[in-house]
Amino acid sequence: MKKLFSMMAALAAMFTFAACGGDDATNDGKTPAPGTKTELAQPVVKVVAQTEDSFTISWDAVSGATEYLVYLDKNNQPTTTETTYTFTDLNAGTYKPRVKALGGDKYKDSKYSDVVEITVAGASSVNWFTQTVGLPEDSAELAAKGINSSNTVVFNWQGDGVEALSYMYFFNDDDFAAMTEDQIVAEMYALDAETLAYVNTAEGIDLQFTDMAGDTEYVLCAYVVKAGKTFLDKKVVKTNPTILTLGTQAWLGNWTATTSQLITIPTDDNGLTNYVVTDQTTEHSFNVTAYNEYYSNYVWVDGLSVLGENAPAFGQISHEKVVNADKTGYEYTGNYILELMCYETIGQLADDIWAVWLPLATKGTSGYTFVSGSFPGFTFVLNPTTGVVTCKNYTGTLNDNSAFEVKMMDIFGLNPSTGNLYLMSADDESTIDTYYWGGFQNVAKAAAAASTASVAPKAMKVSSVAASVVVAM
Repeated sequence: MKKLFSMMAALAAMFTFAACGGDDATNDGKTPAPGTKTELAQPVVKVVAQTEDSFTISWDAVSGATEYLVYLDKNNQPTTTETTYTFTDLNAGTYKPRVKALGGDKYKDSKYSDVVEITVAGASSVNWFTQTVGLPEDSAELAAKGINSSNTVVFNWQGDGVEALSYMYFFNDDDFAAMTEDQIVAEMYALDAETLAYVNTAEGIDLQFTDMAGDTEYVLCAYVVKAGKTFLDKKVVKTNPTILTLGTQAWLGNWTATTSQLITIPTDDNGLTNYVVTDQTTEHSFNVTAYNEYYSNYVWVDGLSVLGENAPAFGQISHEKVVNADKTGYEYTGNYILELMCYETIGQLADDIWAVWLPLATKGTSGYTFVSGSFPGFTFVLNPTTGVVTCKNYTGTLNDNSAFEVKMMDIFGLNPSTGNLYLMSADDESTIDTYYWGGFQNVAKAAAAASTASVAPKAMKVSSVAASVVVAM
């Protein structure tokens, strides 16, 4: 039968050539046309072994194959001449291995094998990367830098040939437990090449996350890649009960300040025009209290708003540092910085309207504009030795490349979807249109430290008068 088939194939080839000039359109689809290669048979794959972080697949040899290409999900693996392949160092998940027989010069490669699904618990470690996580040991030296075991997590990354690394920390809660590996990786940040080079040294690199919450469990995640292999390392760490930083302790309490000017905002919905600045010194006091029981360097600053008490601004405390003389690192000055953050929401006023701390700024050489973005509108620098406080206005660049300088911060109603701003109303329902202008001066401690209890924002109302459209940064 085999001999007869060969002869008939030869005759068919001769006929086709003579009648059609080499056109193989009349080929029956089963007999290869002249100059074509026979396609190899499709491998049939099965799982023959499995551990928590690995599995082995096997397939029968395919006649004519020179080697096999193994494929796992999104990545081709090295080719092999064997008929088994073991995947190792796998993360938790379901995998779909496939195999293609390669025909070299003589045969056409086969189709990939049908999908076979296999689920593994996941690797807990690999021998080419380690992430070591812990808390700093509390000390006077670290305290002077605003670092303690309630607000900082320290860790070391050490690898051997790691080609890429992404990282992030998450609260160890139900939301994190419900995330898939792909969702976790999508939230992570890629490490830069310079830092990655230190990872691939014998000592690795020591790093830290700051601004953590006290008495809180986190999961530190590192996703690493090497030679087509990936590994997601997850380490759980819990911070110690909150220890207020020295800077926070120094800022807690009552303070007095003055502003040198006032600005009146028009209420006739005419945009950013006809603003009136008046030279007038205004004295007022403000109170700094701890944000809550978990954060050691966040505070409420109450009394800066013209709305009165219980309309607090959100503040961040840091310990001032400058680049050292040889520009190889930083050194701490001993000063404590209080930053009043813009664009912080402190309550909902109506449908789609929120109470937000926003800055009014001078734009270029003339004119005014409201600016959106999360940045410190005003920065207070306290020298704890002398008690002297200086205030700096934030300067930056708008999205049209024009320069701006913050001159005022207060609470406005904001509709984020439309960009409309609304003036606020006082308790007597009258619209507030005059605000402190030019920054804060003569800042001084006025009384003993206040309680560390959080400030509860007051119930505020919004005027129906739209003041402006926010200029996005």
